[in-house]
This record gives sequence, structure tokens and C-alpha cells, in this order.
Amino acid sequence: MLAGLAHHGPMRLRDMTNLAGGHEPQPTQLQHFVASGLVVRFGTERTTMMALNPAFPAVEELVALIRDVEPEPPHPRLPLLRDFVVPSPVVNPEEHRELFGPWRQTAILLTIANAGGAMTTTTLNGAMKSIRSRVLETRKTLKALVERRLVVVEGEMVRLHPKFAAAKALVRFSKAFCKAMSAYALRPAPSEPKPPATRLPPEAGQRRSYFNPAPVGPPPIVGRPPRYRVLAVLAVHGTVGMTDALKAANVGNPVAQKLIADGFVATVVNARTNVSRRAIAIAPGLVGRDEFIALLRRVEQRWPVPRTTALSGLAASNRTKVGILGQAYFGSPSRSEVLLTIAAIGTADLAMLRRAIPNHDIQEISRAVRTWEAYGIVRQVPFEGRPQGGFELNPDWFAATEMRSLLDALLSAEPRYAGRAAGAEGVMPAQRRKRKENAARRTRRLDGRA
Repeated sequence: MLAGLAHHGPMRLRDMTNLAGGHEPQPTQLQHFVASGLVVRFGTERTTMMALNPAFPAVEELVALIRDVEPEPPHPRLPLLRDFVVPSPVVNPEEHRELFGPWRQTAILLTIANAGGAMTTTTLNGAMKSIRSRVLETRKTLKALVERRLVVVEGEMVRLHPKFAAAKALVRFSKAFCKAMSAYALRPAPSEPKPPATRLPPEAGQRRSYFNPAPVGPPPIVGRPPRYRVLAVLAVHGTVGMTDALKAANVGNPVAQKLIADGFVATVVNARTNVSRRAIAIAPGLVGRDEFIALLRRVEQRWPVPRTTALSGLAASNRTKVGILGQAYFGSPSRSEVLLTIAAIGTADLAMLRRAIPNHDIQEISRAVRTWEAYGIVRQVPFEGRPQGGFELNPDWFAATEMRSLLDALLSAEPRYAGRAAGAEGVMPAQRRKRKENAARRTRRLDGRA
């Protein structure tokens, strides 16, 4: 399909069917190319046209690469359609992970080509590890590329296969593509200067570096992005029809049903007839409802959702589940427990959090803390004489006031968090508490001598 578009330019969908021997392109493959912005679908109701997106990064180098792989056009007798104006939709960088097959194969090919066509296996493993790929998985993927005769391994060096006809075109495309897509830029070649680590993000206290990039999208205050989009639509508009809310949030019905089952969303009934309508709203019995809506509206200002039609004259049913504070309020039990415990204690390290949350192991607690720290909601501070190690709520986060109000409302409604702020010393390990008492005793003794 890409070879036909690279050679012929804009094509009719039926002509692409002829190229495939009478079979239409696979819907999943076509949807993937359209969603990533690589292919544009346009035309009228009768004629559907396909073309490469002119706004795609390094599209000229990509066309040259495809023509090197396929020197001859698939069907030279097809008419050339040059009079159509091809639109240029927005390119989604998250969909480029499978540009040349599975995402690990794509990453390895782009990494090697971006380094000039050759690099050591140690450098390749480090680059793949920075994008969450283990060494064993990298080796398996590299073996698959060797079987496809795309790369060759010579001792400690990994090179593009010498018989790969489009090797030079792939190098040119990789350099242009990685330069254009800064969010997708891979590790630079060893000969190039390493860019400095970015420790000062837009949100003060947020951890970012070149190999640990900042997360993209809204923070997981309610779980995954589909849940956030539904709740943000309801927070902005109030009561919305079920169909309008799902369409504005671009999600399916199971997401709304899960939010209803969790107690965040309630169905709406007519105040006169007491008959349920196909409309939803944020549950009126939700703990900290007003603070929760204020936080969603504040976050929605940075990650906006589409506007839709709001309904009036309807009241949401008060059939709300109780006890969702530590279960799914902030997406997962571990993230909820960690955030509420830090808000209750003030400043705590991992050992204090482990003692305060005995139902989660240290790995879950550490992963939850790093997640909140990556989004800038929690920051590291000096703790007990150490330059870092303590964690507290970040007052410089753009929605820190709304988050603090919501956490205070949740802490006041949950009795098991009542004694954590006063008992912060009690959750410290015994040896550390004893060491702190001895240090205070020595300080008093020295003051007495002076």
C-alpha cells in the first residue's frame, strides 16, 4: 500500500484494491496508518482517496526509502491523480512506534540508522533500556531483524545489512525523522555530544531527564486517560446525555459503565416522573465532590476536552458506592494510599510509607511515589540530614491548591487516616527513631557544657 502511494501519489481506494490483487487493505493496517498521520483519507461520498500526509515528518526521505525498497511501481498503468488537494492532518507521535513492524524492531532500526548505520551492542542495549525494553527482549528482537536480513551482528558491533539496498535511504530518513520528532528522539550516536539532562521541567520539582522523559498527557488522578476525559466532560458541563458524553470523550460505553460501578458517575432521573434518562453526571454522594470537580476543571484548562450540550432540569440519583477512597479514587489502590498518606504525614520517606501502608510491598509503594513525582504532584526534599529522600506534596504544581483541598476532604472523611499525621514518629523504624533520640540527647548535653 505504501509503495503504491509513494510511486503514484494520491490513489483511489479501488485502485489500491487492484494493487492487492482484488483484496482491500486490512482495516487494522489502514486505521493504523491513518491514526498515525502517515496516510490521509479524503474524498467524497462516492470516491475515497488515499495519499501520504504532506505534514508527516521527513516525508520526502520516507518516499525515497520506499522507492529504494520497491524500485518499480506496483502497477505502472494506474492513472496519476495530481489535481487533488491533499489535506495535512495533525501527526500523532504516539502511533509511530510500529512504523517498520513491531515497535522494538522499529526502535532498533531507527537507533542504528540514527547512529550512522553501526553501533555497539552495549550502546544499543542502553538505548533500548531507556525506552523500557529489557536486554533479553532486545536480543530476541535483534535476532528477528537478523533473520529478516536487515541487520548483521559482527562481534560487538551491530550494522545495517550490507546487502540491504535501502540502507543509505534509511539513515537519511532516521536522522530527519528523529530531528523533526523531538518527542520521539532516540539516543544519539556515541560520536555526537550528549545533550545535558533536563532537571528543571515546566513544573518545579518534576523529575525529568533525557533518558527518563516526562509523561505525556493528564496526570492519573482518576486512572487512565479515557476515565479522565469522561469525568472532565461532566465536570465542565454538569449533566450530559450518555451519547453526547461518550462522543465528546471519544470512549466506549464500558468506560462509562465502569465509572458508574465505581461510584464516580451516577445516572440521571427526571425530577417529575422519576424515570431514568440516558444521561449521566458526577455522583452527588461522592466524597469531596465539589473539590473533585474543581480539580478536574483546573486540569481541564491544560488538557481540554471537546465541548458538548449540557442538560438542565434533571437530578442525578444518589445511589453511590461508599468506600472507594483507598480502592480506585486515584486510579489504583497503591497510588491512592501513597498520596493520601503523604498528605496526612506531610513529609515521609519510603520506610515511613512502608510502615504506614502495610498492605502494599515496597516495590508498589516506590512505583507509586515515582509516578506522582514524574507528574510533578510529589517532589523530593531533604530528609533527616540527607540531601534528598523525603517526599511531600509539591506546592508549585499548577493545581496544587485544588489537589490539597480534595486530599483534605478525603482525609477528613476517612477515619483510618486520622491518626497518621499525629503518629508520624510512630511509623518510623525503631533504629532510626532511637538514633534521632540519641542525637537530640547529645545536642542537649553539648549545650549544657557550653
